[in-house]
This record gives sequence, structure tokens and C-alpha cells, in this order.
Amino acid sequence: MSKQFSHWETVVEIPLENNYKVTRYHSKKTQLKVSIIDIPTPIVNGYFVLGTEANDDYGCPHVLEHMIFLGSEEYPYKGIIDSIANRCLGTGTNAWTATDHTAYTVSTAGTEGFLNILPVFIDHILFPTLTEDGFKTEIHHIDENGEDNGVVYNEMKGTENTPESLTYHALTRMIFKNASFASETGGKVSDLRNLKLETVKEFHEKYYRSSNLELIITGKIQPEEIFERLGKIENKIISKQEGALYKNDTSQPNEISERPFSTRVPKFLKSEEKTIVFPEDDEESTGLVSISQRIGKYSDFELTNSMIILWSYLTSSTISPLQQALVEIEDPYCTIIDYSFLEFSETASLISFEGVPKKKLKLIQEKFFEILNKELDKGIDLERIRIIIKNSKLKYLKLFETSPQSLIVNELIKDFLYGNQANDYFELQETLRVIEITDNLIAKPQDYWNNLLNDKIINEPHATVISEPSKEKSTQDQTMEKERLLKQKEELGEERLEELQRKLKNSIKINNIEAPKEVLLEFQIPNVNKIELISIPFQINEELNKNYFDHTMSKKLYNHLKLTKINNNDTSNTTLPIWSQFDHINSLFVTIRVIIDTTDLPPQYRKYLSLYKEISFKSPIVRNNKIIEQEQFIKELEKDTIDYSTQIGFYGNSNFVTGSFGQYLIFKVSGEISKYQLLIDYLKENIWNTFFTAEKLKIAAQNLIIDVDTFKRNGISIALESLRYKIFNKEKSNHVATNFMLQQKFLTDFLKQLDENEEETIQEFTKFRDLLVSNLTNFKIQVTSNLFKIENPKLPWEGGDTMQTTIKKRKQRKELIEKKKNVIIGLGSVDSGFSAHGTNSISSYSDEYYPALMVAIEYLSSMNGFIWKRIRGQGLAYGAGILSRPEHGNLYFYLYRSGNPVLANKEALQILENLINGKFEFDEDEIDSAKSSLFSSVIKKVETASEASFECLIDYFRNIPNFGKKLLNKIQKVNKEDMIYVLKKYLIQLFDNETNVVLIVNPLKVEETVKGLKEIGQETQQIESLEKFYLD
Repeated sequence: MSKQFSHWETVVEIPLENNYKVTRYHSKKTQLKVSIIDIPTPIVNGYFVLGTEANDDYGCPHVLEHMIFLGSEEYPYKGIIDSIANRCLGTGTNAWTATDHTAYTVSTAGTEGFLNILPVFIDHILFPTLTEDGFKTEIHHIDENGEDNGVVYNEMKGTENTPESLTYHALTRMIFKNASFASETGGKVSDLRNLKLETVKEFHEKYYRSSNLELIITGKIQPEEIFERLGKIENKIISKQEGALYKNDTSQPNEISERPFSTRVPKFLKSEEKTIVFPEDDEESTGLVSISQRIGKYSDFELTNSMIILWSYLTSSTISPLQQALVEIEDPYCTIIDYSFLEFSETASLISFEGVPKKKLKLIQEKFFEILNKELDKGIDLERIRIIIKNSKLKYLKLFETSPQSLIVNELIKDFLYGNQANDYFELQETLRVIEITDNLIAKPQDYWNNLLNDKIINEPHATVISEPSKEKSTQDQTMEKERLLKQKEELGEERLEELQRKLKNSIKINNIEAPKEVLLEFQIPNVNKIELISIPFQINEELNKNYFDHTMSKKLYNHLKLTKINNNDTSNTTLPIWSQFDHINSLFVTIRVIIDTTDLPPQYRKYLSLYKEISFKSPIVRNNKIIEQEQFIKELEKDTIDYSTQIGFYGNSNFVTGSFGQYLIFKVSGEISKYQLLIDYLKENIWNTFFTAEKLKIAAQNLIIDVDTFKRNGISIALESLRYKIFNKEKSNHVATNFMLQQKFLTDFLKQLDENEEETIQEFTKFRDLLVSNLTNFKIQVTSNLFKIENPKLPWEGGDTMQTTIKKRKQRKELIEKKKNVIIGLGSVDSGFSAHGTNSISSYSDEYYPALMVAIEYLSSMNGFIWKRIRGQGLAYGAGILSRPEHGNLYFYLYRSGNPVLANKEALQILENLINGKFEFDEDEIDSAKSSLFSSVIKKVETASEASFECLIDYFRNIPNFGKKLLNKIQKVNKEDMIYVLKKYLIQLFDNETNVVLIVNPLKVEETVKGLKEIGQETQQIESLEKFYLD
């Protein structure tokens, strides 16, 4: 280390898997900590973390998280941090508020941009402006109608009364008693209404100090580069030592007086149970039960890892004890069992039972402990738990290949908050010894696991919260809110409301003062062409890949895939009868996808897709003319795979929402390279040889019906899926076929048919499967691995009864929009407003104006773009944005958690109109910033080799090889005229009279929303309920 940086000391350096390492540094001048995770990726990620301890529900940690972005001493302009980030090849900035810390994040393509944004971000964190004007719009204000608004207020209003939020906070208040871990760090809406800026400033003064700040940075970046960029900000910190910022210090001026969370947490000695209610229109809807128990100290890493394994054993698959007894039965107690850990200075486990029928809410807890006692009497299955331990280790190693920072950052944060930093960071080294700890657990005898189950779960005091749906609660909340607002409006009076409105407008005006152009232009956009993208060699079908830069490697891969050894010595050319893509990456594992085009499915069979997805990998199979029961098949999958899944569309994990390219059904399995043949066999058995039984079909259908109740509480999902139902082809679209409301009716009818005519119903379902999988021209496969470690990669795919000989030409699916009819639906389970708009647009990724449309959307929707400033910036909604989906042929606008959807929609329309009529102008420098942000988004998609492999596959469906690199080049050529063209041709259509719009609001807001929309020229049909909208 040079003399210039001699005050930075290396406190610990820890080697990691894959030759990665983490190094933590400490500044002796300012007590600032920097941890660098050295990993080879084109993206540099920054996580800037502070310990933030709240002892009330005012939400100061969350409020500060928002206000930090409103300007700093050096850069006193709202949103400038995001404008600068965009010019640094970043995708804006972000942050999260947890129970015990607040983290600010930024990602940039390459190191140059990251080093430029670093001191700006730290200035915002340590020296923010914290003004009354910013507080009004971003946190809370009362509008001209006497209603409460603000970004944070709308956000918390949208989450406060959800069953998940109510349950979690009731539980933490029980398990942690009066400790700060029980606080609502997001802020209760009643407290947010009474919060003062001075309280926020005091909280910042106490916790936002360099001694309570750690910078965690991942990527290829040198520590000296970071220290050099921190020099100016460190000098500023030191110069403030005698100032007001540090006036309460008792030791060194830049040190926090007491480390957060130093107070001992009260013991939890006696079990407690509590029943709460949440608002829900359907009195007989499902509820939620959660059980929490204290485990031990944060530093007992072996115990925590053991509990993770034990809970996985109890819950993780359909053959686990709890799943078998509670979910995989004809009359289920719940549909989802999920476990997590509250990892504070004292760790607690949390197990949640979701989708619980109301009649079984009071039975869950007793049944839970009954199952555990039976398991204890029987004894833990040592063979299975060792398989789970081995699998846990393999998943960890695979995640190190695909997302290493996600594994390490969380451990660094926990050590920063709770680790004993006076013992050479022994605890940090221990927590990162995951492989060693896992290996030690394999050797543990059965008694170890039995004792753990008995002592830490069965006989450990527990806190239980039962959350019941309540129509009365929904009505009561609406009535109380209506009365509160009327009273608030009366007490304020017209004169005071007018005064508040004038002040609000003035605050908005002040907040919207633009930064001088020269401030932004100080930050030169780095040359994107200098960034080395991750590129991988791959081959499609039998064609030599001539586009890969390393032609020698392409030829080597071509020859390896072409030659198949026969009888250990002879060779012959291998040609597969289906479309195939083989991707070579440096990996210990193999990932295989089998993709089926469902376009040709007859309409009457398309509705089976959600049910088929649900029972995939969960049913008996036929092998060598013998039925292998589900339990045995799942045991084999647990033993030989790392993960397996079925999706409708890429990323289509939900049973009721399709992913990208939703006409495709995707089966995926991953495992060790040595098990390549086995993985293929499992895929083939699951696709072609599933043996359908009435019992398994009934269980799957019942669980899906129950899941619909949970889905109905998600406002934005309901808005988007209801829009897609309106606009997509009712017979040919998987978006419609998998719709939650249509599935609820179909599955109810299916169960009735199964009871009345079991054999015929199963035959019909089997016919659907046969239609789906019988034609190999609809199939595609992708294999991603270190292909040179697999002898004959193509051989397992050859021949067999299921193989045919022609390869079907790829095609792109476009969903056509029907003419509009605006609808609004009142939903008692939501407190905020949500809307979704849809219109016809670009239908091909190769469209010459697609790059211009993407730049225009980024210009409008990015942080500090027009939509961000004029909708979120004025406190009208928590979020709003525009999405282009060429595979649908559609363009969407969405509004998320809005306190005033009428005004928010009006603002969005005015933005587009003002850009067209010239009142607003496209700024050339802002266009460059939007392009820079898009560059980062494109590059981030290939952050690792695994992600690059996935993008290669998606390129096929886009019909453009090497799409990312080509898009980067085209983005650079987009000009202002191109953006005006797409604005007039496509974007403005989102708000014209032919656009389809679905709004979801609380019933209390329906009437005034309809009236408000009519005043701005939008006629909207009021629908009484979701059932009326779909089933009438």
C-alpha cells in the first residue's frame, strides 16, 4: 500500500471457492470499512450498509432511505444521484430497509463509472439535504382533498394490512418482546402522519456516521482505486468533526457513541399464541399461520446451519414429513410451507403455513407438533438428511458460479452488525466456512438430528400467530378511514387545505429545480466498447458457430459434439432429430432445459397447463413397464439433482402468470456433470412417462384453487392479469388459459368431473399430455456445462420411441389486442390503487425502431426521468413505468400503489403530450444518460457465464443471434428524431381512447376514481367484483 493510503489497514483476507477472495479494510482516520469481493465479472456492485436501530414505529430508517436520494451538500438536487449513475453506465441506484440495517446499492458496467459515482453516493449518505420540501412529497403530505399522500405513505399503506405484514409484526413483537427487532422500520401509516423532519434528522445524526458505515464492493476493482476516490470524502468527514453532525460524540468525533443493537435481547421463555384478522372481501378465503422459535446466538454458525438442514428435511419437497401430512393430501391443511430465519444478534426460526382454509387455521399448530413428534418417534432418516446436506453443499457451489455476491454480501452485513471485531474477525472467517461446516454435518449421527428436533423445535418455546380473513375487518377499515378523512378535512377547513396545497406546489417546484447542466457533464460516460462482455462458445444443431470470437474453440467444440464414440473406439457423425443448443462454460455442473412449443394445442386442452405444471415432477412414473411411486421418484431426484422445475414461459414460476415467451413450456434440471445421463433420463420420464392418478390430480387441483385466494390479494398482479385477459386471444393464449380466475372455475369443474367419472377424466388429461409431447418438431433442448468433461454429449438424446426426424422452423408469437373498454374493480384486500394499460406496439426484436423505443422508455421511466419525477416525485404513487413486450406485440403502462390513480394517470398523459407538442423537450445529454443506463442493463444480463448461456438461448426466440451486442451498437445510433417518432407512433397510444385499462382500487375509492377519470375524458365501467368481471 502506498504512503498516500497508509491509513487504510487490511484487517482480514479470506480465500473463497473458485479462487475468489474477500478482503476487509479499515480506515484509521474515519473508522470507515471497505470490503472487496474479488470476482471476475464486467459488473461492479456496491452495497453501502449502515446499522440502523429503531425503537418505535415511526419508520425513520425507511424514511431516511428515501430522503437520501433527494440531494446532498455537494449535489443539492433531487434525483441527481440517479442521473449521475445513469451517466456512469449504471442502472440508477437503489436501497432497502431491513429490520436492523439500511443498504444503498449501485451497479455499473465496468470500474470507471463505479469510481465516479462512489464519492457522490457517500456524500448523499453522510451529508444529505433533508429538507421540509423533500419530506412533504417523498414521505407524507395532505393534498387539496384532505387526503394523505406521499411516496413512503403510499408504499406502507399498500403493505400494512396484508396478512404477511400483519403476521410478521405480531410475531416479532412476541418473540423479541420489547427489543428493537420488533419495530416496524418501514413506518406505520398512523405514525408516518405524525412524524416530524426533526426526528428524522436526529436519527440520521445518530446512525449515519463513517464509523457505522461499511462499503461492500464486488467485481474486478483495485483497492487503491477505491481509496483514492474516497480521499476527498474522508477529508470532509474529518473537517466536520467539530460541527453539528457529530455534536453528541463522547469519544472520537467521527465515532458512533454506541454500536447499534448492543442491548441484550430479552429471553423468550414461555410459548404464546395470538389470533389476528386481516381485511378480505371473501369471508371464507384462506389464512396464514406462522410459528417462530429462538435458536441461539448469531455466532453459533454450526447450530444455524444445522437448523437450516433440519428445516429443509422437514419441508423442502413433496416427500418431506410436513409436506406429506399437510399439503400432499386430498383435504390439505395448507398449500405452501416455507421456512426462513430472522438472523439478528439472536437468531430465530420462522415457519409459515400459507393458503390455510379458514376451517383449519386453528388446527395447524397442533397438527404441526403431532407430525414432528411422530418423526421423532420414528427417528430422522439419516440417509435422506445426508442427501440434503450434500445437496446443500452442491447448491452453494453452483450459486458461487451463478451469483457469488448474493452468498457473501449477506454474511458480511451480518458480521458488520453483530460480529466480534476484536478477535481478528474470527467470526467472519467462520461464517464463510460454509463448505467445511457442511462437510462436518454429514458425519453427524442420527442422535444429533433427533436431539436437535426435540430440543430446538418440539420443546423450544414458540410464538404462534393465526391470521384469519375478515369481511368485517375490511368493512370496518373502510368505514374508519372514510370517517378519519372526513374529520381531517373538516378540522383543516377550506382555507387551511388551500394553504397546504399552495405549500405543496411550492415544495414540488423547489424539488424539481434542475441541476446545472455542467454538474452532470462533469461525469463523462465511459466507453462501453472498452468493457469486455462475457461470451461463451456454443453450437446450435450441427452448425459450426462462426460468430464466436475464438474460432479455434468453436472448431474444437464442433468436433467434440460431432464425433460419437461407439464400442469405445469407432466414431460416427451424430445428428440429433430435435433442435438443440449446447453451451460450453467452465462449471462443475450441467443444466438441461427441454422446451416445448404449446402453440398447436387445441383450445379445450390449453386450460390443463397450470395443473400439468403443478404435478410435474410430483407424480408416479412408468419405468421398464413398472410403476415407480411418487415417493421413490422424488427420493431419486433429491439424490441425483440440485434443482428441477417446470415453467410456463421463461421465468414463469407462478401457476397463474406466464413468463417471457409464454407459449413455451420449459422443463429444467441441474446436477453434477457425472450424472448427465441420469438427469436426461429423469427429464424423459417426467415428460413422457408420468403416470396420472386421481389422487395426485385431486391434490394438485385443490391446492391450486386455494392458491387463487392468496393471488387475489396482489393488486398489481390482478391489474396486469385482468388486462391480459381482456386483450389476448381467449383460445390461443396461455396468458388467458392460466388466468387465476378462469383456473379457479376450471379446476372446480375438473374436481367435480374427477369425482363423477374418474377414468374418463384421467384419460382426457392423459390425452392432453400426449398431444403436448408426441410431436418432437415442437421440442428444443439446451445443455449448458463444461462440455469437454462429458463424453458424447449428444448420445443420450439419440434414438428411442419418442424421437422423430424433422426440425420445426422457429416462429414468433404475437398476441393481438382487442378494442378497449376501461374497467375499475373494487377490492377490499388492497389499500392503494393499481392500474395497467395495454396497446399494440412493436412485435419483433428486429424492428428498426425497437432500440429507439427502449431508449425512450428508459428516458421516461428511469429514476429521475419524467415519470419518476412527476408521478413518484410528487408522491402520487410508489411506482410507475412502461414495458415493451415484442413477443406479445404489446406495450404496457403500469401504476403501483397509488394514493391518487386519477391524478397519476393524468400526469403520465401530460408528460407524453408535452413532449409531442414541444412544451417538454428531449434533452440530448439526458438521452445519452438513458443510453448509458440501457448499456448497463444489457451488460448486466451476462454478468456470469451461466447468464450468458441463458441469453444465448433467449436470442434464438428473439430470432437475433448475439442480440445483446447488436442492441448495444444500435442503441448508440438512436437520435432525438427516432425517439419523437416512437413517442407519437407507440407511446402516446397508451392513453388514447382505444387503450385497454384495468384499475384495481379499494372499494372506498371506486366512486371518486370513476368520477375523476370521467372529468379527464376517460369513461370507465365499474365492475362489482372479480367474479362479475370474469365469469359474467
